[in-house]
Amino acid sequence: MSEVFADNEYNSPYKTQLDRIEAKLDLLLANKKPSIPRDTTSKYSDHFELAWSEYPKRIGNNTKAKASAAYERRRSEGVMADELNFAAIAYCRFCDATVEDKAYVMMASTFFGCNRPYEQDWTIPKTSESVPKRNDDLELWAIEKGFRSPRPGESFEQYRQAVNQLYRT
Repeated sequence: MSEVFADNEYNSPYKTQLDRIEAKLDLLLANKKPSIPRDTTSKYSDHFELAWSEYPKRIGNNTKAKASAAYERRRSEGVMADELNFAAIAYCRFCDATVEDKAYVMMASTFFGCNRPYEQDWTIPKTSESVPKRNDDLELWAIEKGFRSPRPGESFEQYRQAVNQLYRT
């Protein structure tokens, strides 16, 4: 033990235990190696980040790195970023309207993959069921179908239009 931390309080220049602890802490921090600064830049392109933010969330594996690799492969083949991003948005809307179990949402790496599912028609199918006419029935019906509740301040007419737009009835 160094002279600074001598057990004999008469030989120590530090009067209290707190002074001794602070001195030891200063000594330990002085010997600490400086940390290496992290690279804060994203390893993903801005176009992919936009598509990833719009892509529907799923239960289970959905590796961002694999999805990015497939996305960038399509880009290197000449597919425009807008086409991929709009396809991701269309697929998200399609899933919101038709997929009840989020485990059945396609993995993004498959969606942007070599079989090109992003090129499919992802329009929401028309339902044979009609939207209820009464406002009291509309909210219950929409919630059962997985649609949102009315927002605060939203009139039932605005809510009905939003539901109609989703289900295209």
